[in-house]
Amino acid sequence: MTAHERPVSGPRVRLHPLVLVSGAAAAALLAWLAVDAPFVAAGVIFGLAASVLVWYRPFFLFALLLFALPFHVFAVRLMTGPLNLAPGLIDLFAYWKEGVMVLLIGVLAVRRLLGQDRFHVAAYPFDLGLLMVALIMGLYVFVGPRLNIGVYGLRNYLEPLVLFYLLRVMPVTRRELKWLIVGMLLISVIMAVFGIYQVRAWTFADLYNWGFREADGTIPTAFYTAEVERQPHLRAVATVTSPNELGLMMMVTVAICLVLLIQPHRRLWQRYTLIGIAALAGACILYTYSRSSLVGLVVMLLALAVLEIGLRNLGRAVGYILHRPGTILALVVAAVLMVVGAERVGLMARITRAINLNDPSAVGHLASYEESIPFILEHPVGIGMGMAGPRALKFANEVSIEHVESSYLQMMMEVGILATLFVLAVLLLMVWTLRRQRGRFGDPFFEAINVAAQASWLGALTAFAFLPLMQDLQLQSYLWVVAAIPLVALREAAP
Repeated sequence: MTAHERPVSGPRVRLHPLVLVSGAAAAALLAWLAVDAPFVAAGVIFGLAASVLVWYRPFFLFALLLFALPFHVFAVRLMTGPLNLAPGLIDLFAYWKEGVMVLLIGVLAVRRLLGQDRFHVAAYPFDLGLLMVALIMGLYVFVGPRLNIGVYGLRNYLEPLVLFYLLRVMPVTRRELKWLIVGMLLISVIMAVFGIYQVRAWTFADLYNWGFREADGTIPTAFYTAEVERQPHLRAVATVTSPNELGLMMMVTVAICLVLLIQPHRRLWQRYTLIGIAALAGACILYTYSRSSLVGLVVMLLALAVLEIGLRNLGRAVGYILHRPGTILALVVAAVLMVVGAERVGLMARITRAINLNDPSAVGHLASYEESIPFILEHPVGIGMGMAGPRALKFANEVSIEHVESSYLQMMMEVGILATLFVLAVLLLMVWTLRRQRGRFGDPFFEAINVAAQASWLGALTAFAFLPLMQDLQLQSYLWVVAAIPLVALREAAP
């Protein structure tokens, strides 16, 4: 073979001796950790893999974070119950989500500084409002008796917003946004099936053994109800914190399915799939026995009708329905199925007991309002961040923690009446901003998701009047992500 016939090889890559030494040292460290501290080694390996993934495909890690969040609480319960791991290890595991968020924030910031991401991120008036909310709540961190309590409360309120802004500043395609919605629906199916299975097949012993219990070993009263006196019945909790949170997450699922279902271009198999998912989510709502979630669902459906049809066209739409016997029959059948289902699972009995004040939960709600409203009037400017609400009860042994069954009353206790009204106004401004984007997407899919986001938020904001859930990461993250998707889709449609 002549010199001209020899194959041409590429340039050899020569590694610096320092790189080789560092790599060998890192490999030796991981090997030692794998034997002596396997969980730390797994964390290091996960961190390195996540760093590479987030640099090249940040959306993938974001999607993994979003899809894993609904299972975080369940994982902690498994560690507490069947696995019986050390409390310190469980506490360390609980920070995985914050670690992923920090990693995403850092890498996305570096990408933008290096010019890797040059797209424009639109800012809206409600963004300024949310910034002011963060500043106000940040100041109230220093009002309470303990700084760590204030920081904890602030984190609970603002952490879901991290996902909202991460998605908005992240390089992502419209196709990936659609797959994100598909993934959220699949996660909802898993949660709904598991929640219904719990109610139908589990006993109180199963609930206890799987870690659905307090630190003192008792099962939370929110996890069961009574259809009649002295006959406790389990409520669907699935993988999240509470039945009420599960119910509102299922409400978001129903909203997404309905707006996609009514689109005329849907194929038959898509329609059947969406109907099946919506029916499963609706059944799960009934099995949560959550009256507030049912109220949120009704408000969401009414908002969906108004937003989809428009106030000016409501009269014409009603006339159209009245002249369509098939449509009337479908609506009547759906309503009857909902009422019959609520009766069969016992939700109607619980509602009746609440109206008659024979339900301990309803009595407890009213008692909390009777105590909290005078307290708020005595402290109209608030007592400090993190000083009220169910999540703040972890500090009950250190300071006096207030509790009330309402997100708005809870927030009034913490940051005052005016600040709470300002927060509500900013959230409504965000919904109005989504409303103003109608007709600008150029894709019926995102037009539909935009309407679903508005209706879901209006339903949730109604339910928050009776539920202290504005600090729950899983629910709030899904609400904020559904609101962010239309805004990101609008950014990707810009020339």
